[in-house]
Amino acid sequence: MGWTRYAALDAYTLEELQRAYKEADKIERIRLLKRLFKTGGIPEKVAVMAAEDADCDVRQCLARQFNGRVVVEREPKEAHEKVGDEQRAASNAIETLLKNDPDPFVRACLHENAYVFGGLPFMDQPWIAYFQKATHMERLALMRNPGVGTKLIEKVFDPEEKELGIDIRERRELCRAFLTNKRKLHWLKDEAGLCAEHKGYWENLLYAEPFLIALWKLALKWPQDSDIPALIVAYVPADGLSFIDEQTGQHKHIKVEVFRAIPRLRHMMLYRCGPRDRDVIEVAMHDEDENVRLAAFQNLSYAPDYLVSEFIGRKDKIALRGLGMNEAVSVEMLKKISECSKELDPNWPDSPWDIIARKKKAKISEDPEQLFDKDGRGRIDEKLNFIGKILIGPGTARANPALVWARIAAIASVLALLRLLIRL
Repeated sequence: MGWTRYAALDAYTLEELQRAYKEADKIERIRLLKRLFKTGGIPEKVAVMAAEDADCDVRQCLARQFNGRVVVEREPKEAHEKVGDEQRAASNAIETLLKNDPDPFVRACLHENAYVFGGLPFMDQPWIAYFQKATHMERLALMRNPGVGTKLIEKVFDPEEKELGIDIRERRELCRAFLTNKRKLHWLKDEAGLCAEHKGYWENLLYAEPFLIALWKLALKWPQDSDIPALIVAYVPADGLSFIDEQTGQHKHIKVEVFRAIPRLRHMMLYRCGPRDRDVIEVAMHDEDENVRLAAFQNLSYAPDYLVSEFIGRKDKIALRGLGMNEAVSVEMLKKISECSKELDPNWPDSPWDIIARKKKAKISEDPEQLFDKDGRGRIDEKLNFIGKILIGPGTARANPALVWARIAAIASVLALLRLLIRL
């Protein structure tokens, strides 16, 4: 695959870009800028024209997308160091134009740019300095910066903090703004080892994990009528995270502590619990509130038959009702729950049977006679999965485990193509 047209800029393509920019309307100019940023660099003259454009939407796009990769015109024989200095000078000139833009919204958009307003995410500076020099609108944009510092965020989320000099209304707006920063939150989740596809890096665990725990602890400081604690529970990842209590020296599950401290958020927490939050479920299973206990049993992610049989033997109505709505329970146990529930209460709802029907429908058969019927219609996914299992073969994993992954990658691409062709 060759380069894109503007990957190697020269006198010809530079002139072409300048003319294209001058002749384009607002939408086409924005598309051209985004295209140039994706290809790697923007010519200095085009960047200056965009920074001085009469349309604020174009300048707004430049403020958000600018990445410092400015292509300057130079002679081929010039030293590399001189070229680098010219590029940095051109980049600084563009930043200066944007920082002094007459539109306050364009200046605010620049604060969302991690290249212009950046720094080490775990340090106080320069983030505190950025914040103190900014207007409220610029601070709201800074909260959406994907590289924003964690120390600054901790100060913003602390309602008892005085250094930043903001009132509770401004603090609430800033907290809500940060919680919309999906790129930063996902990055923190990844670095803390909470993503299923990633394990995180030990050096990042030293601040990503403590930062997420700190935000959950700060939820306890907010007034009971505030929406910030609920938003923290909803959007700040903390599955399975624990900390050491400084007073007792014991490990404590941060979600368990918040679960016990804020009763009004218990239902929300239970419906957002993951496989790593078994401690929260165990605490909820013994809660005094029957509705909380019901939600705990309904959201139990691991429900082996022996555990379900234990609650059937106890004839615990709340436990049986919750387990009867839990799709992690096996079909056999769901039937026993229904039978036991009918004995305890003839008017018991038939919710387990809906789950049983869905499980039976979703169950994949491995019998070739059932899969490959005479007319050859239906069960396409099951057929392809059956073929894939045969192609991989159980003996392959024992003989050469590394070969399994190579075959899986090849078979996955073939199966995806077959599904597409068959459905067409």
